[in-house]
Amino acid sequence: RAGIRDISRLELVTPGFSYGFIGSDSKIAIRGANSNNTYGDNSSIAGFFVDGVYRPRAAQQSQGYFDVERIEVLKGPQGTLYGRNTFAGAVNLYPNRPSTEALEGGIKTSFESFGRTITDAFINVPVGDDFAVRVALNTRDSDGYIDNNGAGSDLGQEDGFNYRVSALWTPTED
Repeated sequence: RAGIRDISRLELVTPGFSYGFIGSDSKIAIRGANSNNTYGDNSSIAGFFVDGVYRPRAAQQSQGYFDVERIEVLKGPQGTLYGRNTFAGAVNLYPNRPSTEALEGGIKTSFESFGRTITDAFINVPVGDDFAVRVALNTRDSDGYIDNNGAGSDLGQEDGFNYRVSALWTPTED
Protein backbone atom coordinates (compact mmCIF):
# COMPACT_ATOMS: atom_id res chain seq x y z
CA ARG A 1 0.00 0.00 0.00
CA ALA A 2 2.93 2.36 0.56
CA GLY A 3 4.32 1.89 -2.98
CA ILE A 4 7.54 0.22 -1.84
CA ARG A 5 9.05 -1.41 -4.92
CA ASP A 6 12.54 -1.92 -3.56
CA ILE A 7 14.65 -1.26 -0.48
CA SER A 8 15.52 2.31 -1.53
CA ARG A 9 11.88 3.36 -1.03
CA LEU A 10 11.62 1.78 2.41
CA GLU A 11 13.28 4.83 3.97
CA LEU A 12 10.33 6.99 2.86
CA VAL A 13 8.01 5.27 5.36
CA THR A 14 10.43 4.12 8.09
CA PRO A 15 11.89 6.67 10.52
CA GLY A 16 15.54 6.04 11.37
CA PHE A 17 16.15 3.92 8.26
CA SER A 18 18.21 4.89 5.23
CA TYR A 19 19.67 3.10 2.25
CA GLY A 20 22.26 4.35 -0.18
CA PHE A 21 24.87 3.39 -2.75
CA ILE A 22 28.60 4.08 -2.75
CA GLY A 23 29.90 2.94 -6.13
CA SER A 24 28.66 -0.60 -6.66
CA ASP A 25 28.23 -1.17 -2.92
CA SER A 26 25.04 -0.44 -1.03
CA LYS A 27 24.49 0.21 2.63
CA ILE A 28 21.57 -0.14 5.02
CA ALA A 29 21.71 2.25 7.97
CA ILE A 30 19.37 1.84 10.91
CA ARG A 31 19.32 4.63 13.53
CA GLY A 32 22.57 5.93 12.05
CA ALA A 33 24.50 2.66 12.45
CA ASN A 34 25.98 1.26 9.26
CA SER A 35 29.14 -0.39 7.97
CA ASN A 36 31.97 1.64 6.47
CA ASN A 37 33.38 -1.20 4.40
CA THR A 38 31.10 -3.89 2.99
CA TYR A 39 33.22 -4.78 -0.06
CA GLY A 40 34.49 -8.31 -0.60
CA ASP A 41 33.89 -10.55 2.38
CA ASN A 42 32.95 -7.77 4.82
CA SER A 43 29.29 -7.92 5.73
CA SER A 44 26.93 -5.16 6.80
CA ILE A 45 25.93 -4.69 10.44
CA ALA A 46 22.29 -4.41 9.33
CA GLY A 47 20.97 -7.83 8.32
CA PHE A 48 18.65 -8.38 5.37
CA PHE A 49 16.51 -11.54 5.32
CA VAL A 50 14.09 -12.92 2.72
CA ASP A 51 11.75 -15.53 4.18
CA GLY A 52 14.25 -16.07 7.01
CA VAL A 53 17.29 -16.53 4.74
CA TYR A 54 20.18 -14.05 5.19
CA ARG A 55 21.14 -12.06 2.06
CA PRO A 56 24.57 -10.46 2.58
CA ARG A 57 25.26 -8.85 -0.81
CA ALA A 58 24.02 -5.54 -2.17
CA ALA A 59 22.77 -7.15 -5.38
CA GLN A 60 20.56 -9.46 -3.31
CA GLN A 61 19.22 -6.61 -1.19
CA SER A 62 18.41 -4.25 -4.04
CA GLN A 63 16.21 -6.56 -6.14
CA GLY A 64 12.69 -5.38 -6.86
CA TYR A 65 9.92 -6.36 -4.46
CA PHE A 66 6.92 -8.16 -5.91
CA ASP A 67 4.13 -10.34 -4.49
CA VAL A 68 5.10 -9.34 -0.94
CA GLU A 69 3.03 -10.10 2.18
CA ARG A 70 4.96 -7.78 4.52
CA ILE A 71 8.25 -6.05 5.30
CA GLU A 72 9.59 -5.61 8.83
CA VAL A 73 12.34 -3.26 10.01
CA LEU A 74 13.68 -4.25 13.42
CA LYS A 75 15.80 -1.50 15.00
CA GLY A 76 18.67 -2.05 17.40
CA PRO A 77 20.80 -5.12 18.00
CA GLN A 78 19.02 -8.29 16.89
CA GLY A 79 21.83 -10.78 17.59
CA THR A 80 19.73 -12.85 19.99
CA LEU A 81 17.15 -13.63 17.29
CA TYR A 82 19.24 -13.48 14.10
CA GLY A 83 22.89 -13.99 15.08
CA ARG A 84 25.76 -12.07 13.57
CA ASN A 85 25.52 -9.08 11.21
CA THR A 86 22.50 -7.57 12.96
CA PHE A 87 24.10 -5.06 15.34
CA ALA A 88 22.22 -2.13 13.74
CA GLY A 89 19.03 -4.13 13.19
CA ALA A 90 17.37 -6.37 10.64
CA VAL A 91 15.08 -6.05 7.62
CA ASN A 92 12.74 -8.98 7.00
CA LEU A 93 10.90 -9.46 3.72
CA TYR A 94 8.12 -12.06 3.58
CA PRO A 95 6.72 -12.97 0.14
CA ASN A 96 3.17 -14.25 -0.21
CA ARG A 97 2.91 -17.99 0.29
CA PRO A 98 0.92 -20.49 -1.78
CA SER A 99 -2.61 -21.21 -0.60
CA THR A 100 -4.76 -24.31 -1.05
CA GLU A 101 -7.94 -22.22 -0.62
CA ALA A 102 -8.62 -21.03 -4.18
CA LEU A 103 -7.25 -20.43 -7.65
CA GLU A 104 -6.27 -16.77 -7.86
CA GLY A 105 -4.11 -14.52 -9.95
CA GLY A 106 -3.36 -10.91 -10.61
CA ILE A 107 -1.41 -8.55 -12.81
CA LYS A 108 -0.38 -4.94 -12.28
CA THR A 109 1.37 -2.79 -14.88
CA SER A 110 2.59 0.76 -14.51
CA PHE A 111 3.77 3.13 -17.21
CA GLU A 112 6.00 5.97 -16.06
CA SER A 113 8.18 8.72 -17.45
CA PHE A 114 11.33 7.96 -19.48
CA GLY A 115 9.66 4.90 -21.00
CA ARG A 116 9.72 2.99 -17.72
CA THR A 117 7.35 0.02 -17.51
CA ILE A 118 6.93 -2.24 -14.48
CA THR A 119 4.80 -5.38 -14.49
CA ASP A 120 4.02 -7.61 -11.51
CA ALA A 121 2.00 -10.80 -11.91
CA PHE A 122 1.18 -13.88 -9.88
CA ILE A 123 -0.91 -17.02 -10.04
CA ASN A 124 -1.77 -19.33 -7.16
CA VAL A 125 -2.87 -22.84 -8.19
CA PRO A 126 -4.24 -25.33 -5.65
CA VAL A 127 -3.45 -28.87 -6.78
CA GLY A 128 -5.76 -30.79 -4.49
CA ASP A 129 -6.60 -30.18 -0.85
CA ASP A 130 -3.04 -30.42 0.47
CA PHE A 131 -0.76 -29.02 -2.27
CA ALA A 132 -0.48 -25.61 -3.98
CA VAL A 133 1.95 -23.82 -6.29
CA ARG A 134 2.45 -20.06 -6.58
CA VAL A 135 4.36 -18.39 -9.41
CA ALA A 136 5.16 -14.68 -9.26
CA LEU A 137 7.12 -12.53 -11.70
CA ASN A 138 8.32 -8.98 -12.08
CA THR A 139 9.64 -7.20 -15.16
CA ARG A 140 11.23 -3.76 -15.30
CA ASP A 141 12.11 -1.90 -18.46
CA SER A 142 13.33 1.68 -18.83
CA ASP A 143 14.95 3.66 -21.62
CA GLY A 144 17.00 5.69 -19.13
CA TYR A 145 16.94 9.42 -18.53
CA ILE A 146 20.41 10.50 -19.72
CA ASP A 147 21.70 9.34 -23.11
CA ASN A 148 25.19 7.85 -23.07
CA ASN A 149 26.86 8.74 -26.38
CA GLY A 150 29.84 6.52 -25.58
CA ALA A 151 30.06 2.84 -24.80
CA GLY A 152 27.70 1.41 -22.23
CA SER A 153 24.08 1.83 -21.31
CA ASP A 154 22.16 5.04 -20.69
CA LEU A 155 21.97 6.32 -17.13
CA GLY A 156 18.83 4.95 -15.50
CA GLN A 157 18.36 2.25 -18.13
CA GLU A 158 16.87 -0.85 -16.58
CA ASP A 159 16.05 -4.25 -17.99
CA GLY A 160 15.12 -6.75 -15.33
CA PHE A 161 13.22 -9.99 -15.03
CA ASN A 162 12.67 -11.65 -11.66
CA TYR A 163 10.54 -14.65 -10.81
CA ARG A 164 9.75 -16.85 -7.85
CA VAL A 165 8.16 -20.30 -7.75
CA SER A 166 7.01 -21.65 -4.41
CA ALA A 167 5.07 -24.72 -3.34
CA LEU A 168 3.13 -25.64 -0.22
CA TRP A 169 2.41 -29.16 0.90
CA THR A 170 0.27 -29.67 4.01
CA PRO A 171 0.58 -33.28 5.20
CA THR A 172 -2.57 -35.02 6.41
CA GLU A 173 -2.97 -37.80 8.95
CA ASP A 174 -3.10 -40.27 6.07
